[in-house]
Amino acid sequence: MYRGFLNFIFPEPLHCKLCQQPMRSHGVAGICGRCIERLPLINTSACRVCGKPLYIQSTCSECDNEVLYFYERAIAVGLYEGAIRHYIHRLKYYKDISLAEPLGSLMAIRLKEGKDFYQSEVVIPVPISPKKKEKRGFNQSYLLARVISRILKKPLLSDCLKRVKDTRAQSSLSRQDRLKNLRGAFQVTIPGQLRGKEVLLVDDVYTTGSTVNECARVLMGSGALKVNVIVLATVALDSNLKR
Repeated sequence: MYRGFLNFIFPEPLHCKLCQQPMRSHGVAGICGRCIERLPLINTSACRVCGKPLYIQSTCSECDNEVLYFYERAIAVGLYEGAIRHYIHRLKYYKDISLAEPLGSLMAIRLKEGKDFYQSEVVIPVPISPKKKEKRGFNQSYLLARVISRILKKPLLSDCLKRVKDTRAQSSLSRQDRLKNLRGAFQVTIPGQLRGKEVLLVDDVYTTGSTVNECARVLMGSGALKVNVIVLATVALDSNLKR
């Protein structure tokens, strides 16, 4: 009772949702200013298709060579390196699901900067394979999408898109082979549910875009009017990282 009384009169300072240290400076989405400065956020112009940072042209060399994209546009909060990569690994591999709230909040803030994205009608997470979900215990894209859905007040269709087939590891495949490898991996469970709707597709990391592109193909084939993509991080154009 005494401790509760002291906390009421002298409330403990808010703590950063990433570093857990007291908030000593103004932050964003419950993240202190120091942590925000450590995040490799994308503040420059980006490719109008894949969202990777650019400095001159409107589309990157990878997207110029792509045969067909089924989604309208993708944007990312930051680069898949440094602090963002660290927090994604903590979320996915160390099961620190408390990170979904601040990271998802950053994605929602990024979405509010783009008018087209903010007009999306439903939010859908990229599904993972049943085997991977059973091993990990959760789908990190769903956790991020749930936060975005709540903040933007958009319906979350968590079971609308499912991964129905395990595929070969993407890391050893070429860009075209990745697309072929994913064919038939995703399925819309209620086809009529998306007819005429603008969809916001949520994932954690964008490497070549093969996964979100195949998801978008399936969603558009089920009647979706438009698919936009939001990811927490994207690899740089000169990166050799594989997903």
